[in-house]
Amino acid sequence: MITLTLIAAVIVAGYIIYRIVKKIKLMQWLKANPDVSRVFLMYKPNIRRITFVDLYSVDRKEPKIFGSNYSVVDKGFYLTPGRHMVEVEAKDEGTWTSGKNRNYGREVLEIEVGKNETYRISFDEEKHEYYLKLE
Repeated sequence: MITLTLIAAVIVAGYIIYRIVKKIKLMQWLKANPDVSRVFLMYKPNIRRITFVDLYSVDRKEPKIFGSNYSVVDKGFYLTPGRHMVEVEAKDEGTWTSGKNRNYGREVLEIEVGKNETYRISFDEEKHEYYLKLE
């Protein structure tokens, strides 16, 4: 019993250290790149379903994400000025009244952002197209 508790404590401590180191690296990256833009991901709740855009990679690397890990409401990522390849997927998940889930398939978008601007990636369900809007 003590061995399992010790193993669990080591795993939890390792995860906490990993998250702290990742946060420190992000802060160092932001300090080195003060002109980054923020790109929010679409989150559109409805009583019957929730539609949102999920992010997988930026320029085939792990993205610099901000916002909560447990909520997609305020989630987004940082981009340096210029052109980037962003891999995203729109998802449509049913709520408690409608259990149907739908993924629209991953797509790689080529987007260009400026300095110190705020954008939002949204998805049109009828046209099956992504949009990058300046906010």
